[in-house]
Amino acid sequence: MLVLRRADDAAFASLEPSEAAFVAALGEGASLGEAAEAALSVEPAFDASAAFARLLSLEIFAALQHVG
Repeated sequence: MLVLRRADDAAFASLEPSEAAFVAALGEGASLGEAAEAALSVEPAFDASAAFARLLSLEIFAALQHVG
């Protein structure tokens, strides 16, 4: 489950385990390629293009910030 904070509310999105691995890797500062590898280790049939498109439509990257 991914919780998205919006300006005036919150949204929730259910993620597949491979999508969660992809987002977690990106959140840790991984490149897109490294994040895709993390997702592929969870689900060998992971479709990076489809997952990236879905995550863009959820607008998660506007809120994702690497703190380090």
